[in-house]
Amino acid sequence: MSNQRMADIAALSRRVEDAATVGWIARAKAMGAGADYVAEMGGPSRAVDVLSKALSTGSLAEAGAGTAVTAFIENAARSSAFLAMVAERSFRRAPFDTPLIHSGSLPLPEGRSEGQMIQVAELELEGAKLKAQSVGTIVIANDEAWSRIDGPGQSFINGLLQAAVGKAADARMFEALAGTTPIAFTAAEGNQAALTAALRSAMKALLLKSGQSLRWVLSPAAAATLSTISADGRISVGPSGGTIFDIPAYLTEALEPGEMALIAASEIAADVIDLSIMRARSATVQLPGGEQISLFQSNMTGVRAVLSFGLEPLADAVMARVTLTE
Repeated sequence: MSNQRMADIAALSRRVEDAATVGWIARAKAMGAGADYVAEMGGPSRAVDVLSKALSTGSLAEAGAGTAVTAFIENAARSSAFLAMVAERSFRRAPFDTPLIHSGSLPLPEGRSEGQMIQVAELELEGAKLKAQSVGTIVIANDEAWSRIDGPGQSFINGLLQAAVGKAADARMFEALAGTTPIAFTAAEGNQAALTAALRSAMKALLLKSGQSLRWVLSPAAAATLSTISADGRISVGPSGGTIFDIPAYLTEALEPGEMALIAASEIAADVIDLSIMRARSATVQLPGGEQISLFQSNMTGVRAVLSFGLEPLADAVMARVTLTE
């Protein structure tokens, strides 16, 4: 077997281990178990290492498990537009807590002499900073589900974690982008020509220069509406997203039913830096109808997952919204 083949197998093994780490840590936290339990049950060594460290915050970054956070983001990208854009690096990566002063130079003239004035196309002097913020969610399951370490049990818990964190991250992303004064368009839901025209107008409003990364984000209801529209093959949307005018489209529950958004991701600095997992056994939760229940009395256990990230628009126009009307 070649050295490259062995290296590929080792890398794949580490990737599988990283992908399983967060679920095992969440299960151990929910059950009040430690590193010895995870090791005895055959859990990944990275999860054992994290749990062996006394971390009151549950921070995976502090425990040196940054690759596990990356693996979690990649898996959660299926249920989160924000995490999908982070995973595929559509956003612009930038250092945290550093003034993001930048400029774009025009082509320098041939034969330019030293000391001659240099013209720039743009210059950002405000120095906006990418600052860490966090969004938390609680994932609740009955004690029997937390204790299942077989394949279905692992898949169930991982799915709960990914969906909860992804939905919370999307909601926070749109809260932040709402402050940038999005460009607004409307179209009648039953008028395909008007809807296609509104989508084109949104693209024209944001596609301003070469090298941009644009991404559509749709509510499930809006995606259902677009699924019946082709626009000569330029629109292809289904339950798993798709493309609109060759631009990738993702679904999210963070938008209202008739909402669609086009995001200039490359004009936004964003990154995820940490994920913390903590137990919430004695919590009391309020149901949508207002009823309050005690997790302990109901034989339920929750874990609090806190995603730490940064998101900072670097331009005035970074989002256009298309609203469907009846």
